Amino acid sequence: MTRFTAGCQRHWDVALPMIFRQKHVLRPLLLFLFATTSVLYWLTLREENLFRHQLIPPSSTGASSDLASPEAAFVSWPLARVCNEATWQPGLVFICDINTGGIGNIRGYILTCMRYAIAAGAPGLVLPRIRERSSHNISELVGTLNNFTYFFDAAHFRNGLRTACPQITLYDTDEAIPYARKEQFVRPAPPNPDPPPANSSRTPALKPRSPFPEFIRPKGFFNRSFCDVRDLNRQTDLFGLKFRQWVDMTAKDFLLPPVDPQHPRIIHLHWGVQLEWPIWHDGPEFANTFGGLLRLRPDILALGKRTAEAMRAWAAARAPWGSAPGYAGVHLRTENDILAHWLRYDDQATAYLERISTLNLKAVFLATGNQTEAAKFAEQAKKEIGVAVVSKHDLLPTSSPDRKALDALTWDQQALVDYIVLLESAYFLGVSPSSFSMSVALKRHLHAEGLYTRPWKIGGEGDGRSCLPHVRAGSRSVSTLVLGTSFSFVGLLRDWPPSSPSIIPLSFGLGTALAGGPLGFCETAPA
Repeated sequence: MTRFTAGCQRHWDVALPMIFRQKHVLRPLLLFLFATTSVLYWLTLREENLFRHQLIPPSSTGASSDLASPEAAFVSWPLARVCNEATWQPGLVFICDINTGGIGNIRGYILTCMRYAIAAGAPGLVLPRIRERSSHNISELVGTLNNFTYFFDAAHFRNGLRTACPQITLYDTDEAIPYARKEQFVRPAPPNPDPPPANSSRTPALKPRSPFPEFIRPKGFFNRSFCDVRDLNRQTDLFGLKFRQWVDMTAKDFLLPPVDPQHPRIIHLHWGVQLEWPIWHDGPEFANTFGGLLRLRPDILALGKRTAEAMRAWAAARAPWGSAPGYAGVHLRTENDILAHWLRYDDQATAYLERISTLNLKAVFLATGNQTEAAKFAEQAKKEIGVAVVSKHDLLPTSSPDRKALDALTWDQQALVDYIVLLESAYFLGVSPSSFSMSVALKRHLHAEGLYTRPWKIGGEGDGRSCLPHVRAGSRSVSTLVLGTSFSFVGLLRDWPPSSPSIIPLSFGLGTALAGGPLGFCETAPA
């Protein structure tokens, strides 16, 4: 032993107690310390994920804790936080029934209106109604005004709102609002101009000969001289203050008593208010859960689940050895109401089949309202890439109770069955200008990270669960539009409207979508 090593040995002997110099004790101790340190390090890396799942406990009602599920439990605390921060004005009541279109648009209208109502401090809300569009010509948007249960589960909505925001009283109808005068509900009311600047005494929404109902455009409370009309509302923090100032000003202009429960003010938003509220305003946890209030009504939800189960069985029976389990879901949007504006069958079909050919899936569920092109797509898919295509009508035997239940639904109600089956597909393909497609993709995006789902990265493969080719009418090129996290308002979008990110009509609770340019959920090479 050298002099140096002997010195080290002496220091070692002095520094350690006798027990630690025994090899049979030292080795287990070191192994224990190593294992403990490794576990603590792993837990540190996983802390965010563990915390997130603790915030979404399993539901006692049997609802799914997976926010991407159509049966997802409603996570109430993000909405409760927003409601607790609001400044409430007794006597204000919002009516959120100026809505038209399919499930994507309807969710956007209702949720955007509700968010403005909370910002305004309105403790009164009428249970939203839903405008039915024609099953024969879906460009005819204004049809019968149906109850909330036309699409949604009213009991779930009531319970969720009562839990998260007890400050709000929910009225079944307009006429149920206490102290409301009958003339407040003359329909339809003539359109009114945008609200003027705050220093003007001219009322933006009331007219002396017919003061009610009061229609507003929230963006009109601000100076937007240099803003694109499609741009989102960048001043939502000031909306509540500006709105309440407007309420006081118009009360003076029309000699109305101050607003209170005995003298209510009934507020509508103008048609088309949905692509406005900044998705990032209330945090991803709010964006990813708010739309959970709008669960589909129980009978349609059950029918959709049974149809999805039939689709899985159909796909499994036809899957050759070695192919991936499950099925691809496709939304083919070529109905005549939009053909002149953005989509073509050839562009969509080419992009879809190109992507499906890379998935190792041999079964496709097709959602479309164009039966002629559904048959065309099925034939093309079989011929070009050898996959089988089926629709909800094909899956349900003509004489079965489920088929009879499906046939009894309206065109837009039947689309809810498609919506459910597409949510449960192994991979989804839709088209980015469609609010229906974006709603499905954003809801599916919540599966990976749940409450704190982050926006998609622009370009690349997105989340690996959905692809929305972005197609412009008359163009042979196919690009994609990337949406991001998940606001169940459904999402941030930059290409539509093109000027800036905004909420698209999907659903708070569908997810935030952070998008940009003509890129998308997945990267598709030009055709």
